[in-house]
Amino acid sequence: MLVDNERAQEVQVSVCVGTSCFLRGSQTLLKRLADYVESGDLDDTVEIQATFCFEHCDRGPTVRVGEQVIEHCTFDLAYEAIEGELKACTSIAE
Repeated sequence: MLVDNERAQEVQVSVCVGTSCFLRGSQTLLKRLADYVESGDLDDTVEIQATFCFEHCDRGPTVRVGEQVIEHCTFDLAYEAIEGELKACTSIAE
């Protein structure tokens, strides 16, 4: 399988929108993260997606940034993780 280098440098962010995470605010978190990506002109480097169940229902909202899974996630925690991944991608590209 060939890997698209541009796609490989993209930070993947998944926000659980299952019932338990939804009740704990994941929909609002998803919206704030999407707004952050759009306002920061990061559409080409950060992909935000809704997903279902990380099997951590009692510890939601749960977000995956790259390979890091964040339980009881807040916008600030997700933001820090995304910024860290972006810096890592930038240093790899250099």
